Amino acid sequence: MAGITEEDAEAIIAIERVGSVFSLLGCLFVLVTFSCSSAFRLRAINRMVFFATFGNMFTNVATLMTRTYTPYVDSFGCQLQAFLIQV
Repeated sequence: MAGITEEDAEAIIAIERVGSVFSLLGCLFVLVTFSCSSAFRLRAINRMVFFATFGNMFTNVATLMTRTYTPYVDSFGCQLQAFLIQV
């Protein structure tokens, strides 16, 4: 069985980026809803979702960067991507 071809990798990257964009839109929806509606601030679970959204946004930004910096392990971009994923 053969490995992943470059064409397959590009398709996976495209799917990953589209998913990240949808996730970022969902994060924005959570932030706007929580900020504009006082009813969502009453329960602790809603506050937890609000704060977890920031970590999810960091991960989405890192996944949008995909393989841009992987060949340059010591570069700022690669280190930033790793930091964003770990946060």
